Amino acid sequence: MPDKREKAISRIEYRHGMMNDVSEAPGLSVMKWSGVNIPQDVLKSIQDNKAWELAGSYGNPNDGHPIEYHHLIIEHEDGETEIEFFNLGMGMFATDEEDIKRIFRVVVILMRLHDKSFEDNKETNREPAKSSRTGRNVPCPCGSGIKYKKCCGAPERLN
Repeated sequence: MPDKREKAISRIEYRHGMMNDVSEAPGLSVMKWSGVNIPQDVLKSIQDNKAWELAGSYGNPNDGHPIEYHHLIIEHEDGETEIEFFNLGMGMFATDEEDIKRIFRVVVILMRLHDKSFEDNKETNREPAKSSRTGRNVPCPCGSGIKYKKCCGAPERLN
């Protein structure tokens, strides 16, 4: 008989991405939360959908290329629940199973956080392009104190 009460969730780990082969799954990006750091919308979705009841592997890695992959680990008061899903988008169209819909409702929130985190990291970790060339308006590297374009970078000195 399914458990109707909420569970105390202590840790969540979510791995998501596209891959050419199932062996690439460990290399996909992963997000982890524990304790009070678990986002409230994730926690609510897990509780509302009783995701701890959905342990198992769903979907078929051979149903699409590249393979869409979701892997969720929920650590709770009774142990750990592991959910693995291949090609969730295709699975949603291929079935009316309530378990698939419950997983989807949890994964949609996790995907939003995953995508937002990826975008945030992409913006904050972006470094300006570096050139090996000396800029024309910077001080000359020879130490003269004159702009490079008027010193060692002057056209008559470069030829």
